[in-house]
Amino acid sequence: MSYEPQEGIDYIVDFYAVTGVARDSEQDEIKKAINKQLSQYHPDRLEGVAPEFKARGERMARILNKARGILLDAEKRQQYDNIFDEWDGPVSTSGDPAITISAHMRAEMSMKSADEVIAAFFKSDKDTDVFASSSQSRADLFEGMITQMEDAGSEVPTELREQYEATLLEIEQNLEVKESTRTDLMGVTSPTKYGRIGSSYGEQVVLAIEQARANQVEELQARALGETARKLAILSGDTDFKSTDITDVSKIQLPDYFEPVAEQVAEIATKRQTILEKRLANFEPTYPEAEAQSDAKTGVIFGLGDKDAEQPAMKWFTFIPDFDRGAMDSVEMPAEVAEMIANKDYLAVFKAGFNVAVFPPLDHIDLQTLLNEAIDKYVNKYYPDDDEDDSTSER
Repeated sequence: MSYEPQEGIDYIVDFYAVTGVARDSEQDEIKKAINKQLSQYHPDRLEGVAPEFKARGERMARILNKARGILLDAEKRQQYDNIFDEWDGPVSTSGDPAITISAHMRAEMSMKSADEVIAAFFKSDKDTDVFASSSQSRADLFEGMITQMEDAGSEVPTELREQYEATLLEIEQNLEVKESTRTDLMGVTSPTKYGRIGSSYGEQVVLAIEQARANQVEELQARALGETARKLAILSGDTDFKSTDITDVSKIQLPDYFEPVAEQVAEIATKRQTILEKRLANFEPTYPEAEAQSDAKTGVIFGLGDKDAEQPAMKWFTFIPDFDRGAMDSVEMPAEVAEMIANKDYLAVFKAGFNVAVFPPLDHIDLQTLLNEAIDKYVNKYYPDDDEDDSTSER
């Protein structure tokens, strides 16, 4: 059984677009356009055509007759315009049923049991999980190698860190696909911006699920009441319109699939949070002219972007430590230092009292989280004896 979108509940028909007239058209122009359209769908013309074309022709004739009854009556036309202006859902400009993909998917899935919905997701996960399993094995291997080197006090090769990062990103991408298909079904507005996640991602997803839960209940109540559909039916004199039997909308419940899928989304978000933390732990800013940067300077300048690219492509952030408050204060880069940075004269920048660290953006991780991590690692590098709580309490 397939779900059929309902006019006035899932979508609304734009009578002006269907009849081919502007909203400010005069009644004579509208009448002429409707009659011309109706002539195409006269019963005599629909005889002998394929069943699907005949059904569409009959539907268009009904829509055009509704349009005539409403648009050619000044009072009804004004009421229709008000309903149309208040509508914030899909609009059909052709007369064919319209509904958003996510809304259609939710309607279809609401007709299934929770077990059937979960099984459908596991089936779609099956192919990607084959690759994810391989990525996880490699990630475990790289993580073990890096841990051994760090415990032994050895420097971890940049190439190994890059391989580990690439593998963790593969896992993250697989989780993102799983999460997005489920959040689409639930109507969850993702807390990610441009596909990036931050340090509080798991908590944000939980809040987004709570909001989606409330939104879906509200949507179901609106569907049960069918307020817009009822208004349109009254305007058009549709005697076949059947009002809902539901009288107590407070008893409306979410589809059976919602809570089990919500649990899956929360679990996936937790896994993404774990991967984020692993990627941040593996992340290491690069210090140009590292030999000259053995000591901490008065401040630090972080460059975000490709260090080998032209300098305008880099974004620069300047901070001065405030040890009394345990904070890193953001300040404007001095003009003379900015000129040194533009010329990549890092030795001169050090002499001017600033350390410099550069790092590339990491896929899926928001820039503020990455910058915070860079600051933490700078503090740990140059002020290892300071309390951890003093490093990034304010920025």
